[in-house]
Amino acid sequence: MEKSVQITIIIVVAVLILGFVGINTFKNIVPQKNQGPTISTTGNAVIKATPDLITVYFQIVTKGQTASESSIKNTQIFDRIKTKLVAEGFKESDIKTNSFNTYEDFDWFNGYRRSLGYKTTNSLKVELNASDNQKAGKVIDLVSSENGLISYINFELSQENQNKYKSDALKAAAQDAKSKAQAIAQGSGQKLGSLVSISSSDYYYQPWRLYSNEVLDSGSSVTAEAAKAVQIQPDEKDITATITAVYKIK
Repeated sequence: MEKSVQITIIIVVAVLILGFVGINTFKNIVPQKNQGPTISTTGNAVIKATPDLITVYFQIVTKGQTASESSIKNTQIFDRIKTKLVAEGFKESDIKTNSFNTYEDFDWFNGYRRSLGYKTTNSLKVELNASDNQKAGKVIDLVSSENGLISYINFELSQENQNKYKSDALKAAAQDAKSKAQAIAQGSGQKLGSLVSISSSDYYYQPWRLYSNEVLDSGSSVTAEAAKAVQIQPDEKDITATITAVYKIK
């Protein structure tokens, strides 16, 4: 009985293998349907965009003998900064936390690792309308008054405008790709057929940096430099997009 079952299994496996080989042999013998000649083009677009946000990024850095001590100190400073900002007319929703991290800090002395206690770093940002230069200066003053560290300041696009400009740039790039394909087809005495495939290979947007505190220093000179930077008026910048499209030729 067991031998009969084994023979049956062997036969089934053999049939499956022969069937697989037969299908692949048939594919090799019978030519696949040819889509015919195609044209592949790359479309490019450059969209001019004016930033609608000015964003001040800053850090609160505290130390303590324990993680709890360091974290509490940090929270207390943040609460004071937030209270001052709200008193100046800012909304709490304008103040956003990027990251909050508490860790044990170390250095090396005579080849040995030595604990320096615990450090807490709270990275935050305040988003404002791009035209609110004076309010951005107020943020810098209030953060610095509590020994907060100004990290950098950007002109940026809100998410709504990012979506809008991205859509416009990709649409323009697709139109550019089609226009090139039509010119190639006409130049070769052919007519452009239907679209075979299209893909986005690049979309580029980067915030416009106004100020950067490379070493995360604090002090009056940093405050003055940052305040001076936010007086710059935003200008138009380029947003680019690239599309690759493939069309049939009639």
